[in-house]
Amino acid sequence: PYLKALDQLDLVADQRRALEDSDPGVRSATAAGLCVFQIPDEFGPSPDVRDFGHEILPSVMDLVQPCQ
Repeated sequence: PYLKALDQLDLVADQRRALEDSDPGVRSATAAGLCVFQIPDEFGPSPDVRDFGHEILPSVMDLVQPCQ
């Protein structure tokens, strides 16, 4: 879904951010090359998704610094 949206909107992935709550969403956004912030749902990220190197935040209120 992310790649299709980026293409349709003529956007560059490395200049965009994704805010996700679930592992499938993080996988999709990471595969598309986006900077990903995860605010986990009730289950939290799985161990393999934790290894993606994205930001995992406890709350949307913690989303204050941009990706670098």
